[in-house]
Amino acid sequence: MMRFDVVTLFPDMLQGLFAEGVVGRALQSDDLTLNCVNPRDFTSDVHRTVDDTRYGGGAGMLMKAPPLAQAVQSLPRRPGSRVIYLSPQGKPLTQHKVRQLAQQEQLILVCGRYEGVDQRFIDHYVDEEISIGDYVISGGELAAGVVIDSVARCIPGVVGQVQSVVEDSFFEGLLDAPHYTRPAQFEGEAVPDVLASGHHEKIEDWREQQALERTWQQRPDLLEECRLGTGQRRLLRDLLEQENLQRGQRGSNVSIALVHHPVYNKHRDTITTSVTNMDLHDISRTVRTFELDRYYVVTPVKSQHELIARITHHWTSGYGSTYNPNRKEAFDQMVVVSTLEEVRQRCSAKGERLVVTVTSANPASTSITYPQLARRIEEQRQGEHHLILFGTGWGLTDEIMAQADLVLPPIDGNGRYNHLSVRSAVAIIMDRLFRYYRQP
Repeated sequence: MMRFDVVTLFPDMLQGLFAEGVVGRALQSDDLTLNCVNPRDFTSDVHRTVDDTRYGGGAGMLMKAPPLAQAVQSLPRRPGSRVIYLSPQGKPLTQHKVRQLAQQEQLILVCGRYEGVDQRFIDHYVDEEISIGDYVISGGELAAGVVIDSVARCIPGVVGQVQSVVEDSFFEGLLDAPHYTRPAQFEGEAVPDVLASGHHEKIEDWREQQALERTWQQRPDLLEECRLGTGQRRLLRDLLEQENLQRGQRGSNVSIALVHHPVYNKHRDTITTSVTNMDLHDISRTVRTFELDRYYVVTPVKSQHELIARITHHWTSGYGSTYNPNRKEAFDQMVVVSTLEEVRQRCSAKGERLVVTVTSANPASTSITYPQLARRIEEQRQGEHHLILFGTGWGLTDEIMAQADLVLPPIDGNGRYNHLSVRSAVAIIMDRLFRYYRQP
């Protein structure tokens, strides 16, 4: 039996929240227990003061550590119990976290008020902080209610039918499929035929397809963390290929540009870097693999243009074109220009609205995530053509960064080393943007 203890200034608020409903019935049948303790009961002054001004100044009051600590200490503890502070600074509450919490025998939920609580209480008594979203509410009571309700649903006996929990949105990392009940016709729309067919295997296939499609359309970010089975990956690929056939060739509205000028050196001087043979070859192959529109090499140096022309001729018309036809096919996408303005003019000549995206080493500069940009590319919104810029040397100049429409987050590894080659960065970013189409 799961025990919930809530440290709160408003016990009646939690008790009233669960007076009815699924959790309320579980409390009445003793499948769950809910106990509220008020930190005011552990004060010694006549006003039962639980808050005070902040050291260092600043607006708002803080909850004091001693009453909170004594409230937690007063609770009987079961083995493996966890103290959780509901806080905007906490880790997001996900279905995966909910399932983890449901394995505990006791959760002690601490509800903050005012501007928060004394950090020393958190350091000494709290096992983890949890947030229910990136927004601020008046106190932790509503957040505690969300935690209790979501965790309780995962406890055997609380929800009548276990299968209804399993089929909930997010339980397996995906959104839920749409559901229907009587009447069979409503405002001219009928229930899908497959649901009335009585063919359970076809119904399950339909629901799985709908869940994948709905997740891609509404929450593609969930697919970043979701572990899809082989059948699910194949189904998602087939769904997206059908969608792409209706919208045109995927990736055809995306080009990349490798900028050799203007870029910085390590002293932040504006310089022009040299073209490298490996960047020409490897990025061309990446562009062809992901079926992008063009690969622009941007350099104002005439001798570099001549070098690129000799390399390109060898692989597209010379001996290399017969020795390795695949390389010829890759080089067909490459275009050499002197300035970024030439790239803009070429895209504008097609009648498409150019959207320029860059990457930044500063996470704070991020304006769009990879799943969000992937979806925008897929939608082909308002005839947009996406140009993704990659810098050489020590990165694109501030002037170019300021002119960009969108900024992607940096590519983070497992440590502090952050010096990928540009050709590696291109491949990684293209995979992140198009991975949903490419899974076998």
